[in-house]
Amino acid sequence: MSKYHSTLSRREFLKALGLGTAGIGAAALAPPVFRDLDEVLTSPQSMWKRPSWVKEASKPTVEVDWNTLKRYDYREVCFVKGFAKVVGSDAMATLGQVGPANAITWIKQKRPGYTLKDYALKTATSSYAFDPHSFLGYKRAPTPDKLGVPKWEGTPEEAARMVRTVMRTLGADDVAYVELDTDTTEKLLYTYDADNRRLDIKDVAAGEEGEDFRVLPKSARWVIVYTLKMSFESVRRLPSFSGEATVYMPYAFGGWLQDRFQEFVRTLGYTCYGEARPNSLGTSVGLGIMGGLGEISRIEHLITPSRGLSQRVFKMITDLPLAPTPPIDTGVMDFCRTCKKCAEMCPAHSITLATEPGWDVPGTYKNPGVKGWFRNEPMCLTYWRETGTGCGFCLALCPMNRPPTTSYFNNMRRVVSTTKVMNRTFRKMDDMLNWGPRSDLESYWDIDIPPLTWD
Repeated sequence: MSKYHSTLSRREFLKALGLGTAGIGAAALAPPVFRDLDEVLTSPQSMWKRPSWVKEASKPTVEVDWNTLKRYDYREVCFVKGFAKVVGSDAMATLGQVGPANAITWIKQKRPGYTLKDYALKTATSSYAFDPHSFLGYKRAPTPDKLGVPKWEGTPEEAARMVRTVMRTLGADDVAYVELDTDTTEKLLYTYDADNRRLDIKDVAAGEEGEDFRVLPKSARWVIVYTLKMSFESVRRLPSFSGEATVYMPYAFGGWLQDRFQEFVRTLGYTCYGEARPNSLGTSVGLGIMGGLGEISRIEHLITPSRGLSQRVFKMITDLPLAPTPPIDTGVMDFCRTCKKCAEMCPAHSITLATEPGWDVPGTYKNPGVKGWFRNEPMCLTYWRETGTGCGFCLALCPMNRPPTTSYFNNMRRVVSTTKVMNRTFRKMDDMLNWGPRSDLESYWDIDIPPLTWD
C-alpha cells in the first residue's frame, strides 16, 4: 500500500510549477497526469536511466587538491572581467569594434551561416539569455501554512526521485545532486558573481540579499545540477550566427525552469536558491563532475554520457535533503589524452596539445587546485570577438559529441569506458566518417529542427 506524503492535488501541483492546468505549452511538452506526489515519486521520469557502461566512482576521474582549491571570484574568469585584465583596455576597445564590423560585412556579403536571417535568429535567441532572475525566488506559490497542510516529508532518496521527475517535467535532461561540504564541495561555489555581489555562507535561518551581497544559509546543503539540451545538428554548424542559437536557447530557457522549480519547492515547505544569472552560483563543470553528470574534457567542458558536449549546465541550491549522486568514470580523460582533435584544429590555437593534464594554471583567470588541461582563454576569447559571434568549433569537433542514437556511438562509448587501446582508432574513424563540423552552413534552414532546437 502506498504511503501518501502529501495530498497536494494535481491542480495545486501544476500551479506550483507555474503551469496551471493547460500544460507547459511554451516548452511543447505534455505534463504527465499526477494525482498526488506519490505518483511523482514512482514516475518513470524519477529514475536516472543511464547506459550500462556508465560506472559510478568513489572519486572523480580528474584530480582535485582540496587543500589548494579555494572558493573563486567569478569576476576573474575571462568571459567576465579577466579578459580585460590580460589584454588591456586598448585591445578590448579594438576587439569591441572588430566583431560587430565583421558581422555587418558578412551579412552584406550574404556569407553562409552569417546572413541577415542567421543574425536575426541569433538575436532572437540571445536577447533574453542572460536576463536576471531571482536568487531567492519570486515567492508567488502558496506555502503549506497557507494551504493549511503539513510540509512534505520523505527520505532523501524519495526527494531525489521526486525532484528528478519535476525537473524533467519542466524540460531538464540529466539531473544530479551534490551535498555541500565545508572542506570540499563548498569550495566550488563562487565568492562573487558577475554582478559584483558577494556570496556569503552563514548559519542563518533564511537567505537574503542586498545591493552588493547574497547570503546562503548553511541549512541549504544540496545542489541540484542539471542540463538542458543543445541540438547536435546546430552544434555542427558552429561557429555561425544560426549555430549560436542552440547555445543561447538553454540559457534563455534555464531561467524559466528555475523560476518554476523554486515555486514548486516553496509549496513543499522548503527553500531553493537560484542563479541570478547563468553560472553565477558556482562552477558548473566542477559541480557537474562531483554529481556524476559527466567528466572533464580537454576543452574544460563537461562531457556527459547522454549528450557529450551538446548541453548547458545549471544549478540551484536547496534545503530539501537529497540523496547525492556519485561521480562517474566512462573513460573520457583517457580518450582526451589520445584524441587531441580539438587542440589540433582549434582556429584560435588556444587548446593545449599536452598529453597529460597538469596543475599549473596559465593565469589568474583560472582557479588553482585542479589537475587539468587549461585553455589559453585570452586567445580563445580574442577569436570570439573577431568572429562577431562565438566559436564552439571544439564542440563540433569532439568525437564524443555525436548523437547517441547510432549503434556506432554506443559501442564506441562502451569500449572507451573499459579500455583505452581503441582510442586512437576511434579518433581516426571519426575523421573518416566526417561527423564533425559542417561546411554547408546554409543547410541549417533546410533541416527538420525539433522543438526548441533540441534533438
